Amino acid sequence: MSIGAAPDLEHIRRPILHEFGHALGCIHEHQSPVASIQWNEPVVIRAHALGGWDEATVRHNIFGKYTQSKITNSTFDPLSIMIYPIPADFIISGNPVGWNTQLSNLDRTFMRRAYSIA
Repeated sequence: MSIGAAPDLEHIRRPILHEFGHALGCIHEHQSPVASIQWNEPVVIRAHALGGWDEATVRHNIFGKYTQSKITNSTFDPLSIMIYPIPADFIISGNPVGWNTQLSNLDRTFMRRAYSIA
């Protein structure tokens, strides 16, 4: 983006909603105990190394899963604002996930239930 150019609101909205999700107690959706993603680990590790992550960081932030006893979760939601994008080459099988830029219906339902909002 050049100086004076209008910002792309989708690129602003997504990280704000995602980080507010963390502030409200949400985890990364791909780390949910009910997520069954078959990662192509060497490809994911290599891709994130280009962004400065070492293998331990990738294993913690991408492949690591929370245990059911430590969290409250719903069903796996590939439309969640809390999931990282998953390009097709990052997975062995299944559907890739793009940059979600809005709260999904399950995100909204989960937060209403978590904070007892009717």
